[in-house]
Amino acid sequence: VAASAVPAALLALSAAGWSTYCSPVALPVPVVHGLHIYYVSSNQADAVYVKEITGTIPAKTPVLINGAASTTITFAIADDVTAIEGNKLMGTTMRRNGFSTETSGNPDVYGLKISGTNATFVPAYSATLPANKAVLPYDNIDFSGMSTEAATNAFRLVFDEEGTTTGIAAAPKRNVGDNGLLRDRSGRDVAYPIAGQVYIKSNGQKIILK
Repeated sequence: VAASAVPAALLALSAAGWSTYCSPVALPVPVVHGLHIYYVSSNQADAVYVKEITGTIPAKTPVLINGAASTTITFAIADDVTAIEGNKLMGTTMRRNGFSTETSGNPDVYGLKISGTNATFVPAYSATLPANKAVLPYDNIDFSGMSTEAATNAFRLVFDEEGTTTGIAAAPKRNVGDNGLLRDRSGRDVAYPIAGQVYIKSNGQKIILK
């Protein structure tokens, strides 16, 4: 049986369509409309920059997943590929304990927080990291030029593709394309956008609709 034909995992996305994940084996990115998988490449000020992964997710690679709200994604197993360089996320395939719970100090890690359809990284003072999840370690953040207080702030997500950075923000429906429609990542017009999904404006800017 081919590796890609063997079921590996089921992952339930939140009501906002987001999740973190870290698999012990390589996974082919499923061909699912509206599904996108990212890693964190860098940060600047209050933003962390994310890049999309296509093809195969290398084994033990912590990622962010965005797709249709409250759906379950089926992954298969793939042959492993070269690890992604520069991924600032930290993941674990087993439950890990020992993280600081002292809220008066800097956090050990930042966790993904979903508020409505907004996704940010915020200080996580939980002692435990569940298995197969991902966080952003404090030590992987560049605080150059930032105030001490910035360590306890939220970090917004920003797309970073081929040198173009575009913030993830709210956008009005039917107010962007030449014909008044948003477009999906394949360039198709979308008459009725779904909250939490990635869309493209007429100027090429990528947004996540609230």
